Amino acid sequence: RAMPNTPALIAQGMTGLFATSAALESDRLIAQTICNAVGKTIWVDQEHLMNAVTALSGSGPAYVFAFLEALENAANELGIDNATGRTLAIQTVLGAANLAALSNDSPATLREKVTSKGGTTFAALEVLRQENWSKIISKAVAAANARSDLSDEKQLFLFLQSWWSRTYNRPLKDPLLLSYTIEELLYEFYDRIERIKAEEERFDQESDKIEEDKERAVLDWAEQEEK
Repeated sequence: RAMPNTPALIAQGMTGLFATSAALESDRLIAQTICNAVGKTIWVDQEHLMNAVTALSGSGPAYVFAFLEALENAANELGIDNATGRTLAIQTVLGAANLAALSNDSPATLREKVTSKGGTTFAALEVLRQENWSKIISKAVAAANARSDLSDEKQLFLFLQSWWSRTYNRPLKDPLLLSYTIEELLYEFYDRIERIKAEEERFDQESDKIEEDKERAVLDWAEQEEK
Protein backbone atom coordinates (compact mmCIF):
# COMPACT_ATOMS: atom_id res chain seq x y z
CA ARG A 1 0.00 0.00 0.00
CA ALA A 2 1.09 3.55 -0.66
CA MET A 3 -0.23 6.85 0.67
CA PRO A 4 1.24 9.86 -1.14
CA ASN A 5 0.17 13.47 -0.74
CA THR A 6 -0.46 16.39 -3.08
CA PRO A 7 3.03 18.01 -2.90
CA ALA A 8 4.07 15.02 -5.03
CA LEU A 9 2.81 17.22 -7.89
CA ILE A 10 5.98 19.30 -7.48
CA ALA A 11 8.27 16.41 -6.43
CA GLN A 12 8.00 17.40 -2.76
CA GLY A 13 5.65 14.65 -1.67
CA MET A 14 5.69 12.38 1.36
CA THR A 15 4.61 8.78 0.74
CA GLY A 16 3.97 6.18 3.38
CA LEU A 17 4.51 2.57 2.26
CA PHE A 18 3.56 -0.83 3.60
CA ALA A 19 4.26 -4.27 2.18
CA THR A 20 3.21 -7.69 3.39
CA SER A 21 5.69 -10.48 4.02
CA ALA A 22 4.84 -11.84 0.58
CA ALA A 23 6.55 -8.88 -1.08
CA LEU A 24 10.12 -9.48 -2.21
CA GLU A 25 12.89 -7.02 -1.41
CA SER A 26 13.06 -6.24 -5.11
CA ASP A 27 9.32 -5.40 -5.03
CA ARG A 28 9.87 -3.01 -2.13
CA LEU A 29 12.79 -1.39 -3.93
CA ILE A 30 10.73 -0.83 -7.09
CA ALA A 31 7.88 0.72 -5.09
CA GLN A 32 10.24 2.97 -3.15
CA THR A 33 12.11 4.04 -6.26
CA ILE A 34 8.87 5.06 -7.96
CA CYS A 35 7.64 7.02 -4.95
CA ASN A 36 11.03 8.64 -4.37
CA ALA A 37 10.70 10.20 -7.82
CA VAL A 38 8.07 12.56 -6.40
CA GLY A 39 9.49 13.18 -2.93
CA LYS A 40 10.40 11.15 0.12
CA THR A 41 9.18 7.77 1.36
CA ILE A 42 8.88 6.06 4.70
CA TRP A 43 7.98 2.43 5.46
CA VAL A 44 5.70 1.28 8.26
CA ASP A 45 5.88 -2.30 9.49
CA GLN A 46 2.19 -2.66 10.40
CA GLU A 47 -0.63 -2.07 7.95
CA HIS A 48 -2.92 -0.36 10.44
CA LEU A 49 -0.29 2.40 10.78
CA MET A 50 -1.13 3.43 7.21
CA ASN A 51 -4.25 5.00 8.70
CA ALA A 52 -2.06 7.21 10.87
CA VAL A 53 0.13 8.05 7.87
CA THR A 54 -3.00 9.02 5.96
CA ALA A 55 -4.14 11.24 8.84
CA LEU A 56 -0.76 12.93 9.24
CA SER A 57 0.98 13.33 5.90
CA GLY A 58 -1.81 12.28 3.54
CA SER A 59 -4.24 14.88 4.87
CA GLY A 60 -1.48 17.10 6.28
CA PRO A 61 -1.15 19.48 3.32
CA ALA A 62 -4.75 20.58 3.91
CA TYR A 63 -3.88 21.47 7.51
CA VAL A 64 -0.99 23.62 6.27
CA PHE A 65 -3.19 25.27 3.65
CA ALA A 66 -5.77 26.03 6.36
CA PHE A 67 -3.01 27.56 8.50
CA LEU A 68 -1.82 29.65 5.56
CA GLU A 69 -5.38 30.76 4.94
CA ALA A 70 -5.69 31.84 8.58
CA LEU A 71 -2.40 33.77 8.40
CA GLU A 72 -3.55 35.53 5.24
CA ASN A 73 -6.84 36.49 6.87
CA ALA A 74 -4.98 37.79 9.93
CA ALA A 75 -2.73 39.86 7.66
CA ASN A 76 -5.77 41.34 5.93
CA GLU A 77 -7.29 42.29 9.27
CA LEU A 78 -4.07 44.16 10.08
CA GLY A 79 -4.28 46.15 6.84
CA ILE A 80 -1.91 44.11 4.65
CA ASP A 81 -3.13 43.49 1.10
CA ASN A 82 -3.90 39.95 -0.11
CA ALA A 83 -0.82 39.47 -2.31
CA THR A 84 1.62 40.70 0.33
CA GLY A 85 -0.10 38.70 3.06
CA ARG A 86 0.09 35.54 0.98
CA THR A 87 3.79 36.03 0.24
CA LEU A 88 4.58 36.67 3.90
CA ALA A 89 2.58 33.62 5.03
CA ILE A 90 3.91 31.17 2.45
CA GLN A 91 7.55 32.17 2.82
CA THR A 92 7.30 32.08 6.61
CA VAL A 93 5.91 28.54 6.61
CA LEU A 94 8.33 27.43 3.88
CA GLY A 95 11.34 28.93 5.67
CA ALA A 96 10.35 27.50 9.05
CA ALA A 97 9.81 24.04 7.54
CA ASN A 98 13.19 24.11 5.80
CA LEU A 99 14.88 25.28 9.00
CA ALA A 100 13.27 22.43 10.94
CA ALA A 101 14.35 19.95 8.25
CA LEU A 102 17.98 21.12 8.29
CA SER A 103 18.33 21.66 12.04
CA ASN A 104 19.35 19.09 14.63
CA ASP A 105 17.05 20.81 17.11
CA SER A 106 13.52 19.58 17.74
CA PRO A 107 10.58 21.78 16.74
CA ALA A 108 10.03 22.50 20.44
CA THR A 109 13.60 23.75 20.83
CA LEU A 110 13.36 25.87 17.68
CA ARG A 111 10.16 27.40 19.01
CA GLU A 112 11.81 28.22 22.33
CA LYS A 113 14.77 29.87 20.57
CA VAL A 114 12.55 32.43 18.86
CA THR A 115 10.30 33.07 21.85
CA SER A 116 11.44 35.82 24.21
CA LYS A 117 9.33 35.96 27.36
CA GLY A 118 7.07 38.96 27.22
CA GLY A 119 7.78 39.54 23.52
CA THR A 120 5.53 39.49 20.48
CA THR A 121 6.02 35.79 19.73
CA PHE A 122 5.34 34.93 23.36
CA ALA A 123 2.09 36.92 23.26
CA ALA A 124 0.92 35.07 20.14
CA LEU A 125 1.89 31.62 21.43
CA GLU A 126 0.17 32.34 24.73
CA VAL A 127 -3.11 32.81 22.85
CA LEU A 128 -2.53 29.50 21.05
CA ARG A 129 -1.82 27.83 24.38
CA GLN A 130 -4.97 29.25 25.93
CA GLU A 131 -7.01 28.05 22.96
CA ASN A 132 -5.43 24.59 23.39
CA TRP A 133 -3.86 24.70 19.92
CA SER A 134 -1.96 21.42 20.40
CA LYS A 135 -5.09 19.57 21.50
CA ILE A 136 -7.04 20.91 18.51
CA ILE A 137 -4.38 19.58 16.12
CA SER A 138 -4.34 16.22 17.91
CA LYS A 139 -8.13 15.94 17.69
CA ALA A 140 -8.08 16.84 14.00
CA VAL A 141 -5.47 14.19 13.17
CA ALA A 142 -7.30 11.65 15.34
CA ALA A 143 -10.52 12.35 13.44
CA ALA A 144 -8.76 11.76 10.12
CA ASN A 145 -7.24 8.56 11.49
CA ALA A 146 -10.65 7.34 12.66
CA ARG A 147 -12.19 7.98 9.26
CA SER A 148 -9.30 6.22 7.53
CA ASP A 149 -9.75 3.27 9.88
CA LEU A 150 -13.31 2.66 8.69
CA SER A 151 -13.84 -0.54 6.75
CA ASP A 152 -14.41 -0.34 3.00
CA GLU A 153 -18.03 -1.41 3.55
CA LYS A 154 -18.60 1.36 6.12
CA GLN A 155 -17.01 3.98 3.86
CA LEU A 156 -19.23 2.82 0.99
CA PHE A 157 -22.28 3.04 3.22
CA LEU A 158 -21.38 6.59 4.31
CA PHE A 159 -20.81 7.59 0.69
CA LEU A 160 -24.16 6.14 -0.35
CA GLN A 161 -25.88 7.89 2.53
CA SER A 162 -24.41 11.20 1.39
CA TRP A 163 -25.25 10.53 -2.27
CA TRP A 164 -28.83 9.52 -1.39
CA SER A 165 -29.36 12.66 0.72
CA ARG A 166 -28.05 14.94 -2.06
CA THR A 167 -30.05 13.17 -4.78
CA TYR A 168 -33.38 12.70 -3.02
CA ASN A 169 -33.11 15.47 -0.43
CA ARG A 170 -33.89 13.10 2.41
CA PRO A 171 -31.76 10.83 4.62
CA LEU A 172 -31.23 7.16 3.85
CA LYS A 173 -32.71 5.31 6.80
CA ASP A 174 -33.49 1.84 5.45
CA PRO A 175 -30.30 -0.20 4.73
CA LEU A 176 -32.36 -2.39 2.37
CA LEU A 177 -32.50 0.55 0.01
CA LEU A 178 -28.73 0.24 -0.46
CA SER A 179 -29.14 -2.49 -3.06
CA TYR A 180 -31.38 -0.22 -5.11
CA THR A 181 -29.01 2.68 -4.56
CA ILE A 182 -26.00 0.70 -5.77
CA GLU A 183 -27.97 -0.51 -8.80
CA GLU A 184 -28.95 3.08 -9.58
CA LEU A 185 -25.36 4.26 -9.19
CA LEU A 186 -24.12 1.58 -11.55
CA TYR A 187 -26.85 2.42 -14.05
CA GLU A 188 -25.90 6.09 -13.91
CA PHE A 189 -22.22 5.20 -14.27
CA TYR A 190 -22.74 3.04 -17.36
CA ASP A 191 -25.17 5.57 -18.81
CA ARG A 192 -22.51 8.25 -18.52
CA ILE A 193 -19.98 5.97 -20.23
CA GLU A 194 -22.38 5.37 -23.11
CA ARG A 195 -23.02 9.11 -23.47
CA ILE A 196 -19.28 9.78 -23.52
CA LYS A 197 -18.77 7.08 -26.17
CA ALA A 198 -21.59 8.53 -28.28
CA GLU A 199 -20.09 12.00 -27.99
CA GLU A 200 -16.66 10.70 -29.02
CA GLU A 201 -18.18 8.94 -32.05
CA ARG A 202 -20.04 12.11 -33.03
CA PHE A 203 -16.83 14.10 -32.70
CA ASP A 204 -14.93 11.58 -34.84
CA GLN A 205 -17.63 11.69 -37.49
CA GLU A 206 -17.60 15.48 -37.57
CA SER A 207 -13.80 15.47 -37.77
CA ASP A 208 -13.89 13.01 -40.68
CA LYS A 209 -16.48 15.17 -42.45
CA ILE A 210 -14.32 18.28 -41.98
CA GLU A 211 -11.33 16.46 -43.45
CA GLU A 212 -13.43 15.26 -46.39
CA ASP A 213 -14.69 18.80 -47.00
CA LYS A 214 -11.11 20.07 -46.95
CA GLU A 215 -9.99 17.44 -49.45
CA ARG A 216 -12.99 18.19 -51.68
CA ALA A 217 -12.25 21.91 -51.53
CA VAL A 218 -8.62 21.31 -52.48
CA LEU A 219 -9.66 19.11 -55.41
CA ASP A 220 -12.19 21.69 -56.58
CA TRP A 221 -9.56 24.42 -56.38
CA ALA A 222 -7.11 22.27 -58.34
CA GLU A 223 -9.72 21.62 -61.06
CA GLN A 224 -10.49 25.33 -61.31
CA GLU A 225 -6.79 26.11 -61.66
CA GLU A 226 -6.43 23.57 -64.46
CA LYS A 227 -9.31 25.18 -66.35
